[in-house]
Amino acid sequence: MAVIELVVGLSVMLALIAVGLLLLKFVFAAVLLPLKLACFLVKALFLLVVGLPMLLLLGGLLVTAMPLVLVLIVLPLCLLGALVLSILH
Repeated sequence: MAVIELVVGLSVMLALIAVGLLLLKFVFAAVLLPLKLACFLVKALFLLVVGLPMLLLLGGLLVTAMPLVLVLIVLPLCLLGALVLSILH
């Protein structure tokens, strides 16, 4: 009889632990889901406040610097091409 009572007692304890762990899982989900949502919203706000202006600033600098870069690259190539043509003719 003692063995049966121990097995029944352990089974009840196992069921209680399983229910407790399930409830703990729901509590953690209820606590962590709003935190995950808040983290996502903060990252999105940071991207809008910092990332978008930085992207616009870098794009403006690129558009501003593009003619200077083209002059620095194309002008020596044109001069080199003129030099080669003058030597060949």
